[in-house]
Amino acid sequence: MSLKRPYLAEEVSKKVKDTLIGLLASYRCADENLQPYSQSLFIENKPILLVLFLERKECLNQPNEFKPLANHLKLAIEQKTGFLGNIQVDVMNTLTVPPALGVNVINGAGNLD
Repeated sequence: MSLKRPYLAEEVSKKVKDTLIGLLASYRCADENLQPYSQSLFIENKPILLVLFLERKECLNQPNEFKPLANHLKLAIEQKTGFLGNIQVDVMNTLTVPPALGVNVINGAGNLD
């Protein structure tokens, strides 16, 4: 038996499924702490916005290097989560965050290898 390295799209889609299962359970049990989230999904039927924020080494983080990978991941995640309903996926990094999103990213001291 060979061990396969986990693929990022599979890991993300698994986390999305697990989160939705948790929200469904909280909805069915009328959990007040999670009610705003479960209500927007199960009563108001709002779309799910999934944003994967992915940072790589500086040279790989540049938009011309990053965008093909981001598009590939976006499509792979959409394919794996499509059966769950209206899920909108986006993959971005500090250099590709749309200004209209209003997100300010602070560069930390972390080491990206």
